[in-house]
Amino acid sequence: MASRRHTVADKATEITLPITPMLDMSFQLLFFFISTFKLPTGMEGALELNLPSEAAAKAQDIASVNPNQASEDAAPDLKNEVTISVQTLTQGGDPDNSISMLTLEEKSGKTPLPPPTGGYQRNLPELTDKLKEIADLKSETPTTVKIQGDSTLKWRDVVRVMDACRKAGLPSISFAQPPDYASYGHN
Repeated sequence: MASRRHTVADKATEITLPITPMLDMSFQLLFFFISTFKLPTGMEGALELNLPSEAAAKAQDIASVNPNQASEDAAPDLKNEVTISVQTLTQGGDPDNSISMLTLEEKSGKTPLPPPTGGYQRNLPELTDKLKEIADLKSETPTTVKIQGDSTLKWRDVVRVMDACRKAGLPSISFAQPPDYASYGHN
Protein backbone atom coordinates (compact mmCIF):
# COMPACT_ATOMS: atom_id res chain seq x y z
CA MET A 1 0.00 0.00 0.00
CA ALA A 2 1.16 3.35 -0.84
CA SER A 3 1.44 5.75 1.99
CA ARG A 4 -0.14 9.08 1.65
CA ARG A 5 1.75 12.17 2.61
CA HIS A 6 -0.07 14.79 4.62
CA THR A 7 0.48 18.32 3.51
CA VAL A 8 -0.15 21.58 5.28
CA ALA A 9 -3.15 22.23 3.03
CA ASP A 10 -4.86 19.09 4.25
CA LYS A 11 -4.88 20.21 7.87
CA ALA A 12 -7.92 22.13 9.07
CA THR A 13 -7.19 25.79 9.42
CA GLU A 14 -7.56 27.11 12.89
CA ILE A 15 -9.49 30.37 13.33
CA THR A 16 -8.53 32.61 16.21
CA LEU A 17 -10.39 35.70 17.24
CA PRO A 18 -8.33 38.38 18.93
CA ILE A 19 -10.67 39.22 21.82
CA THR A 20 -8.36 41.61 23.69
CA PRO A 21 -8.20 44.31 20.97
CA MET A 22 -11.99 44.13 20.51
CA LEU A 23 -12.54 44.60 24.24
CA ASP A 24 -10.10 47.52 24.28
CA MET A 25 -11.94 49.19 21.40
CA SER A 26 -15.37 48.65 22.97
CA PHE A 27 -14.22 50.17 26.27
CA GLN A 28 -12.73 53.14 24.41
CA LEU A 29 -16.03 53.69 22.58
CA LEU A 30 -17.97 53.36 25.82
CA PHE A 31 -15.69 55.91 27.51
CA PHE A 32 -16.04 58.30 24.55
CA PHE A 33 -19.86 58.17 24.59
CA ILE A 34 -20.07 58.53 28.36
CA SER A 35 -17.64 61.45 28.45
CA THR A 36 -19.36 63.36 25.59
CA PHE A 37 -22.95 62.76 26.72
CA LYS A 38 -24.77 65.94 27.64
CA LEU A 39 -28.11 65.87 29.39
CA PRO A 40 -30.82 67.78 27.52
CA THR A 41 -31.81 71.04 29.16
CA GLY A 42 -35.28 72.48 29.56
CA MET A 43 -34.45 75.35 27.19
CA GLU A 44 -33.47 73.08 24.31
CA GLY A 45 -35.89 73.66 21.47
CA ALA A 46 -38.11 75.94 23.56
CA LEU A 47 -40.05 78.88 22.14
CA GLU A 48 -41.12 81.67 24.45
CA LEU A 49 -44.91 81.68 24.12
CA ASN A 50 -47.57 83.17 26.38
CA LEU A 51 -50.47 80.79 26.72
CA PRO A 52 -53.60 81.36 28.80
CA SER A 53 -53.40 80.15 32.36
CA GLU A 54 -55.69 77.55 33.87
CA ALA A 55 -57.32 80.30 35.92
CA ALA A 56 -58.62 81.84 32.68
CA ALA A 57 -60.68 78.75 31.82
CA LYS A 58 -64.40 79.51 31.66
CA ALA A 59 -65.84 76.06 30.96
CA GLN A 60 -66.60 73.73 33.83
CA ASP A 61 -65.66 70.63 31.86
CA ILE A 62 -64.46 69.76 28.39
CA ALA A 63 -67.90 68.54 27.26
CA SER A 64 -69.41 72.01 27.67
CA VAL A 65 -66.90 73.67 25.29
CA ASN A 66 -68.31 74.75 21.93
CA PRO A 67 -65.41 75.35 19.51
CA ASN A 68 -67.68 77.14 17.00
CA GLN A 69 -68.88 79.75 19.51
CA ALA A 70 -67.17 83.14 19.42
CA SER A 71 -65.10 84.17 22.42
CA GLU A 72 -66.81 86.27 25.09
CA ASP A 73 -63.63 88.21 25.73
CA ALA A 74 -63.17 91.48 23.93
CA ALA A 75 -60.47 91.62 21.30
CA PRO A 76 -57.25 93.17 22.59
CA ASP A 77 -56.65 96.78 21.70
CA LEU A 78 -53.76 96.59 19.26
CA LYS A 79 -53.38 100.21 18.21
CA ASN A 80 -50.05 99.91 16.49
CA GLU A 81 -50.48 96.56 14.84
CA VAL A 82 -48.47 95.29 11.90
CA THR A 83 -49.55 92.10 10.18
CA ILE A 84 -46.93 90.10 8.32
CA SER A 85 -48.50 87.83 5.71
CA VAL A 86 -46.22 84.96 4.74
CA GLN A 87 -47.02 83.02 1.59
CA THR A 88 -45.34 79.73 0.79
CA LEU A 89 -44.23 78.08 -2.40
CA THR A 90 -46.79 75.61 -3.65
CA GLN A 91 -44.53 73.55 -5.90
CA GLY A 92 -40.82 73.06 -6.41
CA GLY A 93 -38.36 75.67 -5.28
CA ASP A 94 -35.65 75.50 -2.70
CA PRO A 95 -36.71 73.34 0.28
CA ASP A 96 -34.61 75.51 2.62
CA ASN A 97 -36.40 78.66 1.47
CA SER A 98 -40.11 77.94 1.19
CA ILE A 99 -41.25 81.57 1.62
CA SER A 100 -42.47 82.94 -1.70
CA MET A 101 -43.79 86.38 -0.61
CA LEU A 102 -43.86 88.63 2.45
CA THR A 103 -46.43 91.42 2.83
CA LEU A 104 -46.57 93.99 5.64
CA GLU A 105 -50.00 95.40 6.43
CA GLU A 106 -50.50 98.49 8.53
CA LYS A 107 -53.36 100.93 8.94
CA SER A 108 -51.82 102.96 6.11
CA GLY A 109 -52.00 99.99 3.72
CA LYS A 110 -50.15 96.94 2.46
CA THR A 111 -46.48 96.93 1.57
CA PRO A 112 -45.24 93.92 -0.40
CA LEU A 113 -41.64 92.83 0.14
CA PRO A 114 -40.87 90.93 -3.08
CA PRO A 115 -38.13 88.35 -2.82
CA PRO A 116 -34.71 89.40 -4.10
CA THR A 117 -33.05 87.44 -6.89
CA GLY A 118 -32.40 83.96 -5.58
CA GLY A 119 -35.11 84.15 -2.90
CA TYR A 120 -35.17 85.46 0.64
CA GLN A 121 -32.03 85.02 2.68
CA ARG A 122 -32.16 82.80 5.74
CA ASN A 123 -32.19 85.69 8.27
CA LEU A 124 -34.69 87.85 6.26
CA PRO A 125 -32.73 91.16 6.31
CA GLU A 126 -35.33 92.87 4.09
CA LEU A 127 -38.07 92.20 6.64
CA THR A 128 -35.85 93.24 9.56
CA ASP A 129 -34.97 96.56 7.90
CA LYS A 130 -38.61 97.37 7.08
CA LEU A 131 -39.74 96.49 10.63
CA LYS A 132 -36.98 98.71 12.08
CA GLU A 133 -38.33 101.60 9.98
CA ILE A 134 -41.84 100.97 11.31
CA ALA A 135 -40.60 100.69 14.91
CA ASP A 136 -38.66 103.97 14.59
CA LEU A 137 -41.73 105.81 13.26
CA LYS A 138 -43.94 104.55 16.10
CA SER A 139 -41.45 104.81 18.93
CA GLU A 140 -43.95 106.31 21.40
CA THR A 141 -45.75 102.99 21.98
CA PRO A 142 -44.57 99.46 21.24
CA THR A 143 -45.79 97.94 18.01
CA THR A 144 -47.50 94.57 18.09
CA VAL A 145 -46.67 92.23 15.22
CA LYS A 146 -49.15 89.64 14.02
CA ILE A 147 -47.87 86.81 11.84
CA GLN A 148 -50.35 85.34 9.36
CA GLY A 149 -48.90 82.46 7.40
CA ASP A 150 -50.37 80.01 4.95
CA SER A 151 -51.50 76.76 6.53
CA THR A 152 -48.66 74.96 4.72
CA LEU A 153 -46.00 77.26 6.22
CA LYS A 154 -43.19 75.34 7.92
CA TRP A 155 -42.43 76.14 11.57
CA ARG A 156 -38.82 76.93 10.72
CA ASP A 157 -40.09 79.80 8.54
CA VAL A 158 -42.34 81.05 11.35
CA VAL A 159 -39.28 81.10 13.63
CA ARG A 160 -37.31 82.97 10.94
CA VAL A 161 -40.02 85.68 10.82
CA MET A 162 -40.12 85.81 14.64
CA ASP A 163 -36.32 86.25 14.72
CA ALA A 164 -36.58 89.12 12.22
CA CYS A 165 -39.18 90.80 14.46
CA ARG A 166 -37.00 90.38 17.53
CA LYS A 167 -33.93 91.78 15.71
CA ALA A 168 -36.01 94.80 14.70
CA GLY A 169 -36.87 95.45 18.36
CA LEU A 170 -40.48 94.20 18.19
CA PRO A 171 -40.75 91.34 20.69
CA SER A 172 -44.56 91.49 21.01
CA ILE A 173 -45.72 88.84 18.51
CA SER A 174 -49.09 87.18 18.02
CA PHE A 175 -50.48 84.85 15.40
CA ALA A 176 -53.45 85.16 13.05
CA GLN A 177 -55.55 82.46 11.49
CA PRO A 178 -54.21 81.39 8.07
CA PRO A 179 -56.08 83.01 5.14
CA ASP A 180 -56.65 79.58 3.58
CA TYR A 181 -57.92 78.04 6.85
CA ALA A 182 -61.51 77.63 5.59
CA SER A 183 -60.43 75.69 2.51
CA TYR A 184 -59.17 72.85 4.73
CA GLY A 185 -62.62 72.20 6.25
CA HIS A 186 -61.90 73.43 9.78
CA ASN A 187 -65.03 75.61 10.13
